[in-house]
Amino acid sequence: MPRFFVFFLYFVAIFLQAGAYGLTFMLPRLFESFGANEKVVGAMLIMTALSTLVTVYFSGHLSDLFGRLRTLSVACIAISVSLFLYGFVDTVGAGLVIASLLLGFGWGLTYSLGPIVLTRLVRADERVRFLHYFQYL
Repeated sequence: MPRFFVFFLYFVAIFLQAGAYGLTFMLPRLFESFGANEKVVGAMLIMTALSTLVTVYFSGHLSDLFGRLRTLSVACIAISVSLFLYGFVDTVGAGLVIASLLLGFGWGLTYSLGPIVLTRLVRADERVRFLHYFQYL
């Protein structure tokens, strides 16, 4: 596969994943649509944060066990599934909890493994430049 195409896919994937961050600003409106209030939003964000912290702590172990690219792929799939669940849940319950936990899991792995995978894709003399690009995505 041509090198430019690999970088293009990598940066597009990271850019699209970053869109999930914007979801947090829409959660109050989403939850309001099925009768929940700001307390429920806060509770879900706490669960997301705790899931992120636990995942970041164990991300090295997971990437050693499954490989960096596979683990990063699973993280992106977890974010996609969480966004799907947020889009289709219409009541406060287990669906929201699972979506929040998956979102935290995906964020934790993506933000901890993304730069590591990038350093494996570029030569040592290019790392500063590409990590600079990565920072602004």
